[in-house]
Amino acid sequence: MSDSDDVWGSESIGDDHGYDRAIAERDWNRLHGIHGTAGYREGIAESREAHIQAGFDKGFREGLQAGMALGILEGGLSTTQAHAALTRQSQAPAAPTGNTAESVMARLTNINFDQLFPWEHFRGDIEALTGPPPPAESGMATIGDLLVEDSAHPSPREMVSPADRCERLLAGMTASQRDQLGPVCEAAAEVFDQDAASVQRPSEGPVPI
Repeated sequence: MSDSDDVWGSESIGDDHGYDRAIAERDWNRLHGIHGTAGYREGIAESREAHIQAGFDKGFREGLQAGMALGILEGGLSTTQAHAALTRQSQAPAAPTGNTAESVMARLTNINFDQLFPWEHFRGDIEALTGPPPPAESGMATIGDLLVEDSAHPSPREMVSPADRCERLLAGMTASQRDQLGPVCEAAAEVFDQDAASVQRPSEGPVPI
């Protein structure tokens, strides 16, 4: 009986090599995929550990500063609007000149997150996030100055002027953020000055408490 008649006969040597190579390539591709996926996941985890906390700290400080500025401006304008409403009830309203609390408030409410933090703001060099973040005190010092007046000037008449307060609000912000908030802040300072002047006019008598 010839070899061709033996159904249980082995394949040729060339076929054996081709089979072994196919198995080896399949195993290699499988292992390559497994280790590639594991390496990718490990790289993502290490990147998060290296950057996510520093990025959070940086974003928290920037968001807190912008939010504080918006909150102080909105609170001051709301108070000025309420005072103007009470004044109109007790006496003839004066003709408005320049900016009003209502007009500045409308401009303030039109400012959105994308204007203060555009995509370009987040495209800074990643190396800036690799070092340790500055201590929390350094980010809160300016904000503390915005809320707490100097104890050497307890009188309300000697408090920081609206223009100086506006400059403090804008301190540390980026150029694009100052472009967005600067004009609104200056207009609000003008409104606050007008309101303070109306309260301090001696001809109007004492302001009821």
